[in-house]
Amino acid sequence: MTHHEVRKVRDLLETEKQTVQTLKEQVARLEDELRDRENDALQVADTPASQAA
Repeated sequence: MTHHEVRKVRDLLETEKQTVQTLKEQVARLEDELRDRENDALQVADTPASQAA
């Protein structure tokens, strides 16, 4: 491999690492949002019908 090819592969690898990190952050945010929604749903389910109305 030439120096240029090695550099290109390293740049691509760095871009992929950044993409993976971004996706991990997005997954963490979505998991938090899902947990919040599940908690909200449980609270609604635990609320007696007379209070919900």
